[in-house]
Amino acid sequence: MVKMEPDDHKGEHGPDIGLSFSEMNLERNSEAIENLKIGDKIKFNATLISLGDKHHIHHLRTFFI
Repeated sequence: MVKMEPDDHKGEHGPDIGLSFSEMNLERNSEAIENLKIGDKIKFNATLISLGDKHHIHHLRTFFI
């Protein structure tokens, strides 16, 4: 789960984006993912799976982080 900067939904707590990985991409990115800490800024390459709204987060299939 990722919080965008600036927030996608201003004044609300919680993530804006959910990133999912295939098993192969999870293995490829495992070192980068394991080293992430709250507050880290990240860049990633992903495909939009579903666009969220006020009640749902955006879902992206991630290839590289």
